[in-house]
Amino acid sequence: MVMQCERSRKFSDHRSKTYMPKTTAKRKRKRGTIKCDCPFKINSSSNKDGKWVVRVKCGYHNHSLPNALTGHSYPGRLNEEEMVLVEDLTKAGVNPRGILTLLKEKFPNNHSTMRTIYNARAKLNLIACQGRNVMQQFMLLSQERHYTVEYSYDEETNETNRYKLPLLHMVSHTSTGATFTVAVAFLNREQEENYAWELECVKCLYRENEIPSVFVTDREIALINAVERVFPHGTHLLCTWHIGKAVLSQAQKHYKIKSALEEKEEMTINHKDDNSSIVKSKTKKEILQEKQEKRQIMLDTFIDDWHSITWAQTRKDYEEACKKFIVQWEPEYKGLVDYVTTTWLKPYKEKFVYAWTNEVKHFDNVATSRVESAHHKLKLYLGSSGGTFLSCWIKGHIKHENEFVGVVENFEKSATQTMHEHMEYPMLKEIQNFVSHKAISYLIDEFRSAELVKNGFPCDHVKRKTLGIPCASFEDLPEIQALRDTWERAPDNERVKIRADIKPIVFPGTTNLLEPKVSEVQRGRMSNKQRMIEL
Repeated sequence: MVMQCERSRKFSDHRSKTYMPKTTAKRKRKRGTIKCDCPFKINSSSNKDGKWVVRVKCGYHNHSLPNALTGHSYPGRLNEEEMVLVEDLTKAGVNPRGILTLLKEKFPNNHSTMRTIYNARAKLNLIACQGRNVMQQFMLLSQERHYTVEYSYDEETNETNRYKLPLLHMVSHTSTGATFTVAVAFLNREQEENYAWELECVKCLYRENEIPSVFVTDREIALINAVERVFPHGTHLLCTWHIGKAVLSQAQKHYKIKSALEEKEEMTINHKDDNSSIVKSKTKKEILQEKQEKRQIMLDTFIDDWHSITWAQTRKDYEEACKKFIVQWEPEYKGLVDYVTTTWLKPYKEKFVYAWTNEVKHFDNVATSRVESAHHKLKLYLGSSGGTFLSCWIKGHIKHENEFVGVVENFEKSATQTMHEHMEYPMLKEIQNFVSHKAISYLIDEFRSAELVKNGFPCDHVKRKTLGIPCASFEDLPEIQALRDTWERAPDNERVKIRADIKPIVFPGTTNLLEPKVSEVQRGRMSNKQRMIEL
């Protein structure tokens, strides 16, 4: 056995003589060597008696000894226990930085570096693939975890499908309000045909009578056209939050509202020895500040008037708010008013103004904040944007599993827990643990609104239309009015019958229905004698 220094021998390039470096590479790999032809060498051998003989061929090094072992390949190797920890943390979705931190914390004498973790993860991935390429492993894992995978092969796409592909993320929510991912798609182009293909794949996941009917997106024309094309009977809504930000941005340009940094730069005072110069600069600062405050007040007034349009509850209110808005702002800010009307109101008012969206059962989803939050979490799991399909699938699968845990948790809470706030309403006792906490909270809000309706405040019937639950003016329904009139005219004996008929509907647990009588004849048909007895 021969023992040599890790810096023994000289560097020899392993690349062939015909090797040509890539000229299109954006980054050149940093290469170096630790070889310095160190002469240190020890020979050892065992004789017939099993004794070892050690011969020192050269006992000195031609370089200084290292101050630390970190960064050296041999002492930085992972032992079996450390390798198991790296494997478990990798499966749990921990990033390399977190793995190295936990490794150093659990094994203080470990000398591994970040490169050691990267190499260990690459080795684990190579073992898991068992000779399969990235796409083969991706398809295999998707099948094992019961994912539905659809793909459209394109030679042009195949050359660039590892990087720079936009990610389309679709989410929905349960009756408890928990968000879950419906589909994730990598698209080579953000065009209508690509979006339509992805939406067709999603449509195939649903039964015919369970196809989604409401879709909320931002103002991406290709996506809007694809939704209306694939789901012609559905309703498309635009994100009110994105529209508000776009209008605010345009208004700030027209009112020339400066950021805090720009304002600070303009108001910087040049301190000089001349007192008159100081007074003059301070006066300029006050003038600029007053102008900025007036502009901000004008901007706030403009946004309030814009909200009066978008939040109009009826079409009549919408028309009145539009007229008021145009009369007040068009003379001085015609360009801004033209932007608002031509870009948003005329083509898309039915997709975000409350007077129209309140006619749709959208369950309070009028913005893309839900998908923005889910997409942010997905990006935290994915980490960098340079992953392969396989690495993205593995990290996405971890995210979806954790998401599913949250969905199940919310269902179990609604089925087992009773919120203290809900116990204050005895009429909801029969539906406790059978209806989600979110739905009961909506009902309680309507109970509170009913007090306002009784005091003369009008009910807009929004909850009935957008959520499908009885609203505060439930008594305004013709059937309820007819029932009340019948009750007031009925004598006492008829009221007893009406109450008996209504009670099983309101409280199903009090029904008088009986189980059908069990037949005494278990098999065969009745004889003539039995028929005569029954007659």
